Amino acid sequence: MSDLKMARYGNAVRVTLPISVANDIKQVQKVVAALATKLGHTGCFSGFDIFFQQEVEYHVNAESLAIEGIR
Repeated sequence: MSDLKMARYGNAVRVTLPISVANDIKQVQKVVAALATKLGHTGCFSGFDIFFQQEVEYHVNAESLAIEGIR
């Protein structure tokens, strides 16, 4: 899970998941368990406001300058 990104602001936590992880429930469960441990509670993360978002990348076409999404 080295590609997991996390930011914490007080009790608010933002976790950015690559699409490959977000679309695999087993991997999401592993992320949630790792997140709870990282926040200091192996069984839960109550008391924290967790926001999960999918990672999105964009590519600019050099010829047309069109912005294309990479998923």
